[in-house]
Amino acid sequence: TYGSATLNNLKDGVMSTEYFFEGLPNEIVFQVPEGAYILQKYSLTSTAKQADLDPQDWELSGSLDGAEWTLLQRSSQQTFGERNQERTFSLSAAVQKQPYRFFRLEVTKVKSGGKSCALSEMKLLGTKASLPEAPSDARLNPLAWNQVRLTWRDLADSEDCYEIQRTSDGTGYRTVATVPANTVSYTDDQVGPN
Repeated sequence: TYGSATLNNLKDGVMSTEYFFEGLPNEIVFQVPEGAYILQKYSLTSTAKQADLDPQDWELSGSLDGAEWTLLQRSSQQTFGERNQERTFSLSAAVQKQPYRFFRLEVTKVKSGGKSCALSEMKLLGTKASLPEAPSDARLNPLAWNQVRLTWRDLADSEDCYEIQRTSDGTGYRTVATVPANTVSYTDDQVGPN
């Protein structure tokens, strides 16, 4: 129903329930229950009521950690010709190779040009992915005042690469390097004295 704050209305399979939100841009985030998911396509279903609340422009993004997002698809000038119409949107072949744990739909414009949006259903369609095993025995060895060597034991046999990330506050991580699969060390010479 309108005014509902529960995301369950988007995945309950009932066309008469709706998810309504105010203030654009606004986002809807889904977390995959276990593991990761390779998304091939997704569908959005318009509500049974007011066409002026239909989303028109949006971005779909994916993330492994819920913090760093990768744009999967940008859609604009989309229309729903009927009430309770389900529209399916396919992702590019390049996007379909990467697994994600989180998916975010950010609506930036609605049909009316207003600031409220409503959807009846949203479906994520794809396959469950198996993630490579995480490395173990990570060690950080100082080499100089501004240089450290990170080493680890590679337990995975299907990784594409390793991303080396750094944080100064324990929460805001940023990628400083990407190294090839089967790598077991990385030397960072951009480390500060702290």
